[in-house]
Amino acid sequence: MRAVVFTLHARGDLRRIMRFIARRSHSKALAEDFIAGVLARCYRMAARATEVGRPRPDIGPGYRSLPFGRYIIIHRYDPHRLVIVRVLSAYLNAEPTAIRAGDDDPDGA
Repeated sequence: MRAVVFTLHARGDLRRIMRFIARRSHSKALAEDFIAGVLARCYRMAARATEVGRPRPDIGPGYRSLPFGRYIIIHRYDPHRLVIVRVLSAYLNAEPTAIRAGDDDPDGA
């Protein structure tokens, strides 16, 4: 199984999503469950032998996206890792350059 790596931007996205859901639902448990679901999806993606998600050449070579509820998981595959680049609202019309700028993988891959 590939290792799963979350960029700093992806980690920040998950924290913001958790705060948003907790505030809107008045339930920290609901927010934690949602984030646990996102993490579980990422680890299932890494465990698959084939790459999953829609190719996103508009963002850059190798980028893919996969919906999760009202969010989109932007990711890319390296030979031994799945890099989660961003987790963004599906309603957000983010510029591809802004998404690529979030690819701050500390290992430089």
